[in-house]
Parts: sequence; structure tokens; C-alpha cells
Amino acid sequence: MQNLLNLFTDVAGFFKDEPLVAWISVGTIVVLIGILFLICLKSKNDGFDTKKMAYAGICIATSFALSFVKFKFIPSGSITVASLVPIMLYAYFFGTISGLLVGIIHGLLQFIESAWLYNATTFLLDYPIAFASIAMMGLARKFIKKELPALTVGVLLTYLCRFLAHLISGFIYFGGGIIETSIPHSNMFLYSFIYQISYVGPDMIIALVVTITLSATKTIQTLEKLINKNRATN
Repeated sequence: MQNLLNLFTDVAGFFKDEPLVAWISVGTIVVLIGILFLICLKSKNDGFDTKKMAYAGICIATSFALSFVKFKFIPSGSITVASLVPIMLYAYFFGTISGLLVGIIHGLLQFIESAWLYNATTFLLDYPIAFASIAMMGLARKFIKKELPALTVGVLLTYLCRFLAHLISGFIYFGGGIIETSIPHSNMFLYSFIYQISYVGPDMIIALVVTITLSATKTIQTLEKLINKNRATN
């Protein structure tokens, strides 16, 4: 068992005397399997059909692939080429709960791809909680009937919730004295704010521009008609 923990620790890029990331890596994989199992059970109870699962897989895979196309200006955060747009659209099409599950899965995959954490709390904030904000797309559509306003509000709420999760995580991280800095402890919240907004802000703008463009060109309407047509024949 210790060899397995050491393997996960090495892959995650941490020292071998730090077992936390190894346990969380193992736990992340277990949780992913559990979520997939729950989705399979859900499909029998309330129509979470096979095609819906297939769309989820496609959107998660597309977002995950886009997350590798990034501009990294700071040690941790990075700006991507609209990597969240596919799963945000999935949440917009299929609703809040579906978006929540897809967001959590994407967040856990982000952790597996490039594990980084300070403690268990920052793990929860930076990965499953931050990306669970995708559910805001479904929530926005539920209360806003027109497409463009719903998409705009959904994207803004998604990134606001994600930013708040990263902000609190960063405050814990910087407040713990992890980096060598002359910034007083009382200013760590401001430091975290500047740090997080430096990449979450531009990433949000890119996602918003892409989403608005897809709406203006009727691409989103076309995709939804195609999805509804395919599901009707399921």
C-alpha cells in the first residue's frame, strides 16, 4: 500500500514524505467511479438516458482537452482557450443537477492532471467546489427565458462562484506563509484577490466572448435542436 501512495505522490509532484496528496489522489479516483455509478443508477430512475451520458462524456473530454491549451503567466493559475465553455453549455442544455455532476467530474480530472494543494480544504475549494459552479448555467436558464441574457448571466455567475472558491483557498494558502513574501498577514486576502483575478478574469472574458458569439451565430440553437432531436429518437 505504501508503494501505491508513493507512486501517487510522485505523479502529483510532491515529496514522498507528504502523504496527503497521495490519499486525495486515490480518493479522487474512487469518487469519480462513485459518481459514474450514481449516474448509471440515476439513468434508471429519472431518464438520465444513454445519449445524455454520451453528451456529458463528449463535453467533459472537450473541456479537458482545451484545458491543456493555456497561457501561464503566474506559478499556479492559467488562462485557457474557453476550456469551460463545452461543460457550461452542457449545464445550460441539461440543467443544474447535470451541470453540477459534470462540473465536479471536470474539477477532479483537473486535480488528477496537475495535482496541487496545500491541505484538504484547499483541495475541495480549488477543484470540486470551484468547478461545481458550472451548475449556475442551468440555474440561470431556469429563471431567465431569453437565450443571450441567460447565457451571459450563467457565465458570469459560474466564474464568480469559481473565483470566490479560489479566493478563499488562496487566502488559506498565502495566509499560511507558504511563499516568502514581505506582505503583511493582514493583506493576504488582497494578495489572494489580485492573484486569482489575474487569471480567472481573463479566462471569464474569453469564455463570455465565445459563448456570446455562439449565440449570435445561432450555433447554440442549432446544437440544442440537434440534441432534442437525437434524444427524441432514443
